[in-house]
Amino acid sequence: MSTGFPHIRAHADRFCSANLAYCTSEEGLVDLFCRDCDFFKEGEDEELECGAFRILKHLLLKGVITPEDVVRAVAE
Repeated sequence: MSTGFPHIRAHADRFCSANLAYCTSEEGLVDLFCRDCDFFKEGEDEELECGAFRILKHLLLKGVITPEDVVRAVAE
């Protein structure tokens, strides 16, 4: 089992389709995609978006991926 992505793994229940409104909000997107990143610093430059964030955000908002897909991917 993977030991990476501790935030996503610890808060997997927060990232479910029943909670899609949260996951597609700016706060939820940062929570899902950024908190495990080595470059993420709480309260610093949180308005900046890296290319990976923009791609993942686009895929999630278009329905190509779901929050569960992300949780499953980091759990494997």
